[in-house]
Amino acid sequence: MMWKVGPVRSAREGTAFRNADILDVQLVGETDRPRAVSEATFAEIREASDALISVRVDPLRFDPAQIARLVPDFLEFTPADPEKPGRLAEQLAAVDSLGIPLICTGLTIARDDLSLLADESHLQRLVDAGARYVQIEIQSFVDPDFRIRAAAREQTVDLLSRFPILIADSWTDLGTQTGIGEAGLFFDLLQEGITPAGVARLMRGR
Repeated sequence: MMWKVGPVRSAREGTAFRNADILDVQLVGETDRPRAVSEATFAEIREASDALISVRVDPLRFDPAQIARLVPDFLEFTPADPEKPGRLAEQLAAVDSLGIPLICTGLTIARDDLSLLADESHLQRLVDAGARYVQIEIQSFVDPDFRIRAAAREQTVDLLSRFPILIADSWTDLGTQTGIGEAGLFFDLLQEGITPAGVARLMRGR
């Protein structure tokens, strides 16, 4: 099972997460979010860890020359909604020429939004376009206030068995949500309650 964590912002964190399979990184200039790093810090993270490195990008804004300098193992981005096929096509065309495997993020299966279960064509298009993994946040298998219904849980487990999906859920005990057929877990350090120290402790026990 793959474990992915990020965005990582220092070589020290890269070392702390040494048992992760994939570290993701945000670059200064690519985003104004917290935890973005410079190219120099990216190089330090790469040196400090044996994990594969994924770089978060905006497919319609990123600098191909910068990506060529950094040589990440994955490009990570949030695809446009299936209701915007033209924009999605632009995104996929922009990253296709680089020949770098993709991680697609920002997808959700929620009690009030089961559209991914109703129509798998969006997931299939992403995989066909080179997505090695697709990240899906599930809301929720574990939170009683947002628990999805039994039929939707069964459909989700079936989906996980057929697509390369990394999952997160509303767990309070990191790592609780495992073993339902997922390709792996992702820990988003921008998510409330997911802390570097907590993930590092979990990694040490892996």
